[in-house]
Amino acid sequence: MRILLTAHRFPPDAIAGVERYTQSLASELTSRGDCVHVVTRRPAMEPNSPGVEVERIAGGPTVHRFVGGGGGDQDAPEVRRKLESLFEGVLAWSEPEVVHINHLGDLSPRFAEIARCRGAEVVLSLHDFFLVCAHAHLRRPTGELCDGPRRGKECHRTCFASTAPSGLARWEKRCDDYRSVLGQAGRIICPSRFIASYFEAYGVPSERLQVIPNGVSIPPDEAPELASQPRQGGPVLQLVFLGTVVAHKGVHMILEALSRAALGAVRLWAIGATPDPEYTRLLRKRAERIAGLEFRLYGPYDPRILPLLLRDADCAIVPSLVAESFSITTREALVRSVPVLASRLGALPEAIQDGENGFTFNPDQPEELASLLRRIATEPGLLRRLRGGARASRTLTTAQHADLVRSVYEDVLSRSSRGTICVRTEPGITGGVPGPVAQPGWLNVLRTRHGGRRWKPKSAR
Repeated sequence: MRILLTAHRFPPDAIAGVERYTQSLASELTSRGDCVHVVTRRPAMEPNSPGVEVERIAGGPTVHRFVGGGGGDQDAPEVRRKLESLFEGVLAWSEPEVVHINHLGDLSPRFAEIARCRGAEVVLSLHDFFLVCAHAHLRRPTGELCDGPRRGKECHRTCFASTAPSGLARWEKRCDDYRSVLGQAGRIICPSRFIASYFEAYGVPSERLQVIPNGVSIPPDEAPELASQPRQGGPVLQLVFLGTVVAHKGVHMILEALSRAALGAVRLWAIGATPDPEYTRLLRKRAERIAGLEFRLYGPYDPRILPLLLRDADCAIVPSLVAESFSITTREALVRSVPVLASRLGALPEAIQDGENGFTFNPDQPEELASLLRRIATEPGLLRRLRGGARASRTLTTAQHADLVRSVYEDVLSRSSRGTICVRTEPGITGGVPGPVAQPGWLNVLRTRHGGRRWKPKSAR
């Protein structure tokens, strides 16, 4: 099968969730004999007009990096048009049967339409809320959770209130453009029930949504160790945070809870990139005031050494202040017998069975997290029971996930219409006629749950 994946970044330019996912999926598909190409972006001020750099990875995909032209959602129209032209060139070269869109940040919302015009079927994965939120996490500058864009009005009123009154038209256009992406996709893959529910309420027909949890990469040499009995902890409670160290991920909430818990000797490692120096400074300063705490900011890490980083961990904490669409780091901890304390927000509760493999807590209530930490530190047998539950948690591997995704490709190809379709879907997702789409009242959900010949490439004619 000929497959093209899109992502806003690709390693080594960045190694966050979507980037790691796209790299892993490309590798798995290539290992099955599929011809895989990846389109991604490396924003840079130079050159002024984007160009393309092609990298053929041995035993892996061919990566097409669009380089230059600045970046961000405010790309000039001429830059967007150039990106679209480059994308058409990659499509003509790679002749994909399926274009799987994983992210369109710094790219163009017209990629889905262009792919369909070239005769490819489009599959979309919803890794975050980028299609409805320019910040991708539905959180206002005040820290409040956001219902949704309300066709740009909420964006213009809150996050981008400083823009001119005429700026409302920009956010209305953004909403319409990304609604068209949802309309062009033959199937939409959701990593969680929560994200599927959100977009169903946003207007996407439920029959086009399919929940497939993301998979965890387990190196072959680690499998025997994971099959053994859960390890025992050390004399000092060892806590870990995995992920990018930024304010909305809530590392400061862990420190607040530790201050209240007064556990004495305890270690906390924050493992992940630290892109905000001021936030990092505030974390260090806060940690210095907590008696008995050994706090370490580890920085970016190679996923291949994650087993080593988690070897001595007693518990992982995921204190996110936004509604996550999934959490791969939660699963990476669980498969290594590390129980998880997670925010009762978004999709995070879907991985946790309270009292079995971890606990959930209200991220707005640090005392609730402090109470859980006291229990883990002092309640006899609790940590041992949670480790056993973590080890027994159901988690897909990346290979199993790739098999399920590939079955989606096969299904959309088998159902594809005869003839090339090139129709731009306007604000109403299911049709070409603009119409109102009900906006979900989402704060409660966020807080509580989760005719003609078909075009063929030259090689197939």
